[in-house]
Amino acid sequence: MSSLPPQNDDDKSALAVAPEGNLAPAAVIPDDEDNHEADSAEPADPEEAALNEHRMTLLEHLSELRVRLRNAAIAFLLAMIASFVFVAKFFELLTPRSAGAWSRPASRPSSTS
Repeated sequence: MSSLPPQNDDDKSALAVAPEGNLAPAAVIPDDEDNHEADSAEPADPEEAALNEHRMTLLEHLSELRVRLRNAAIAFLLAMIASFVFVAKFFELLTPRSAGAWSRPASRPSSTS
């Protein structure tokens, strides 16, 4: 009778409906020789071949983004904790010059006219 197409690329055997209504495996569909030649052909440019080896799927990109965001958040938190630990030392280091500048009266530029 009629044969059904394969369910996916890996399933090369189609199912045929027998006259009794039972499903029986049909003959294996031969692979096209032309398709394998196109798939296995290496790009002429070696840089393009190297890029093709390192291509990532969308989920791989999202996974890498998640790892990088996690690492950035950890680094930010560690820097914030360190700044809270040393805030008194930072304040002592930065305020003497500022206090000296604020305590002096502002000097007016001399006019030459």
